[in-house]
Amino acid sequence: MQTIYETRLFQLASEYEHLMRRSNNYKGLGNGILDRYDHPVLTIGHLPLTWQYDLNPEANPYLMLRRGVLSIANAGAIAIGDKIALMTRLQSYDGQFFFALAESATGVDRFRFRNAPTTLPIMTTVRTNIFNLRLTPHEDGWIYALYNLRQKEQHGSAATYHHAVARTKDLQSWESLPDLAFSAPAQRLCLLHPALVNGKYLVYSQQIDQLQTGGSRMQITINSFDDWPNPACKEESKIQAIAFPDIETPAYLLGPCPIKTELGWIHLCAGLRRTSYGWRHILQVFLTDLNDPSKVLSQPGGHFLELNEKDKSSPALRMLHSNGWAVFQNKVFLYYTNLDNRVQVVSTPMERLLDYITNTPQNLTDASTGLKMRMEMIEQNQIFMNKFHL
Repeated sequence: MQTIYETRLFQLASEYEHLMRRSNNYKGLGNGILDRYDHPVLTIGHLPLTWQYDLNPEANPYLMLRRGVLSIANAGAIAIGDKIALMTRLQSYDGQFFFALAESATGVDRFRFRNAPTTLPIMTTVRTNIFNLRLTPHEDGWIYALYNLRQKEQHGSAATYHHAVARTKDLQSWESLPDLAFSAPAQRLCLLHPALVNGKYLVYSQQIDQLQTGGSRMQITINSFDDWPNPACKEESKIQAIAFPDIETPAYLLGPCPIKTELGWIHLCAGLRRTSYGWRHILQVFLTDLNDPSKVLSQPGGHFLELNEKDKSSPALRMLHSNGWAVFQNKVFLYYTNLDNRVQVVSTPMERLLDYITNTPQNLTDASTGLKMRMEMIEQNQIFMNKFHL
């Protein structure tokens, strides 16, 4: 007769393998821009049993969770070799954050975590939490991780924040670099541009404290420095001409590393829109010049991605953010999170994404002009409806 331990172990292992082998198929026709999928790509269930359970039957005869994980979110994404790797942020039951890598050969299903979480180098011993990680595969041959470290004072409740940097060639062995230094000491979201511009490294940044206090809209700042021995960021410019008038939020929140195309750099950002059922979290894209990333060339109107109706059923489910996308087999795979307990995916062929960015009209603030353009489109479309007898 099996013990409670043995019964639970076999059941847990069976459920885990079933989840690992599950296919993820397209969901419906979609909007012609993005393809959605039936299932999330990562949930807490994708974590190996060894990460949460003490499998020693003498120490844990009832096979209880000993080191549970509360949430999984904010996947940084990168195509490496013949796989897509997601760097996810996990939060344990005690509130501490850590990162881990999961890989897939398809980009949409069968993601498996590596044998152990990722150990990022931390240069001091008193830092207490890590978050806001963004990955950048750089043209210099390194893969960079930029993330925030929270350092609590040894005596008192005050804390300071550091803009930490690590780099790797294989997503396994990480090398620590000096923290980014800014003229203003505020905590920031930071993202490294994937190419040198005029021989310098570029960092996009936004001040987090002003985002959280609901201050005025914060533009995305572009900072530069010469090399990593002294990454002192100097504010050189701001991304100009971003005009999403329907986004009511203090800022266009930084997303993942921009994607290089023959037409320019494709950027992703997040925002809020007020609707009849409350605030709606959306993602937007825009295109900047290859030689001058501060110059916006195109910014489609509306939204690039919003949540499904099912995910908008309650205010808690309306959260939407993304730190990761990757180009894989000529498709763009975008990974996003809502409710911090699952990572979802949408995809689109690169040519379809470029068509969307260059040919979708920009947002209009004049309602009468927008209606006039819609009426003209309807009139022209009727010709095609008649042609196909529809």
